[in-house]
Amino acid sequence: MPQMKPMSWILFLFFMMAMMYVYVSYLYFYFFGLKNLSFEGEEKVMKNKYSFMCKW
Repeated sequence: MPQMKPMSWILFLFFMMAMMYVYVSYLYFYFFGLKNLSFEGEEKVMKNKYSFMCKW
């Protein structure tokens, strides 16, 4: 059967969203890492990311 079940569609969409989130967060960390190479800057970025996640 070529038709997909609704459950597999939901899982597929969830997987795609997860991949996009990982890719975006990777780019985010990459660029911020270049701007402030110090450990303090990295820690600040981590705190910002967690506070951003808590808002959701």
